[in-house]
Amino acid sequence: MFFRRTRPGAARQHHSAYNIAETRRDRRTLEAGTSDSGQSGRHHHRTFAARRAALSDVTAFVADVCDAARLGREPSLRLRLLIEELFINTLDHGYRGDSEGPVEVAFEVGQDGIELTYEDAAPPYDPFAALSPPDEGAAVEDRRVGGLGVLLVAAMAEQVRYRRAGDRNRISLLIRAAR
Repeated sequence: MFFRRTRPGAARQHHSAYNIAETRRDRRTLEAGTSDSGQSGRHHHRTFAARRAALSDVTAFVADVCDAARLGREPSLRLRLLIEELFINTLDHGYRGDSEGPVEVAFEVGQDGIELTYEDAAPPYDPFAALSPPDEGAAVEDRRVGGLGVLLVAAMAEQVRYRRAGDRNRISLLIRAAR
């Protein structure tokens, strides 16, 4: 997936630190922004600083993409919840608090839905590697703390993938459209 800036200053405005591009040449030439692709739909891409104060900007970006893609209400709400969960987990567990570290959010809108690519530069961590449902038979005080948000993300997306891409954690999710 490659994303090209379409308006001057977009990279500075959104604290762009890098792009989703696989080669060094592409990283030098591509910048943050939104672009059209005649073959596979629309691409939307933005970089945010990993700060709690940026959460409202992240969710507004997601809402704008969902509105532009004419996603139904249910997939739009689901996508916003998933992004919020990923972003808060990055802050709390990846960067361990507010950071200037990048959080990259990219969407590819297609006929059947929207594919989200979420990247951060926090230490390597695959949140889906050891998923296990909570022990519903155990008393609340005896249950393992944490992990429910990741289970929620895995349950709400049609497809979930993690991989380490260079120095980035990359999570890809597919949300089907209900048009």
